[in-house]
Amino acid sequence: MALDDSEAEGVAGGVPVEVLRTFPLGEVKAQARSLLARVKEDLTLTEVWGNPFNNLPRQCRSDADYAEWAVAWMLICRVSKSSPVKGLVERTGMRQSSVSTRIAKLRTLGFIDADNQITERCNAILNARKASPFG
Repeated sequence: MALDDSEAEGVAGGVPVEVLRTFPLGEVKAQARSLLARVKEDLTLTEVWGNPFNNLPRQCRSDADYAEWAVAWMLICRVSKSSPVKGLVERTGMRQSSVSTRIAKLRTLGFIDADNQITERCNAILNARKASPFG
């Protein structure tokens, strides 16, 4: 039986049923769902915010640097409810421990609140940076 023999018995879409049964369809389906969710996540972020993770400072040397990370954290928490740290790791290429430490520092500095929203302090720094000719 040839693969292109779609008229033959036991053939679905040109592929023998015995061959189709060997595919781990449950795993393929789960991976497809995961990829689709990630694409939707990225499209939503890009449509609304552009590419907020592309220009994050690798090292935070100032409050303005931390403020940028606070905004990134707030955004990733909106679209990646189950694992926002993993989402930032994937998008920035940084180690998970580095990202987790950075998020903890944001909380310590008072840049994000318990609901993962930026605080007034963070907002003031962001606004001052926009108004600065050096920002």
